[in-house]
Amino acid sequence: MMLEGTREQMNYDLDDYGSTSKVYILKDLIQKYMPSIEGRNLKVLDIGYGSESLAIFMASLGHDVTSIDCSEEVLKKSMKNSGEYRNIIKFKKMDAQSLHFKDNSFDLIVAKNLISSLDYPSMAYREWYRVLSPGGKIINFDIKDTITKYRPLSNIERPSWDVDTLLEIGFNKVKVKNNVKSQGLQADDSINYSESLMFMVVSEK
Repeated sequence: MMLEGTREQMNYDLDDYGSTSKVYILKDLIQKYMPSIEGRNLKVLDIGYGSESLAIFMASLGHDVTSIDCSEEVLKKSMKNSGEYRNIIKFKKMDAQSLHFKDNSFDLIVAKNLISSLDYPSMAYREWYRVLSPGGKIINFDIKDTITKYRPLSNIERPSWDVDTLLEIGFNKVKVKNNVKSQGLQADDSINYSESLMFMVVSEK
């Protein structure tokens, strides 16, 4: 089920991936919703290097990718695991809630399982909006969970909170796909998905 929100209205529509391969559904979702700019590759920001290697996938499509994480150790490991793309992807240590990029720097921001773990999630969304170019998009995979009980969003209804926050910040259009895992997305071993449901938020500036 897809929930769509704009400044004027919100409505529901069906968006069923049915028997799509588990291996490719994440990539399929990104390719379906990422912006298309004629004449050049996208400038992509990967925030919080995910286990599905979103940065590697975007780099493999020829896009200009920057990957950030607040942990030097994670960045070193990510670089090591990036194989032929280690010298193509730009790795930077940075806080997702306080970005060191100029306004309107990126066409696409991708993130996975990050907003739910942050101390200041609304601040992060505002920063992501700031560095996103007009017409650019955020594709954010996250979880509704009972694991991060002491995080700000642990008792907040999601993804409704995300939709309201993103529209308030200034995004023109927000779409949400619920129950992504049930449609085939592989779960991280570190997350108990019996207590968590993954969803996808696509926000257009």
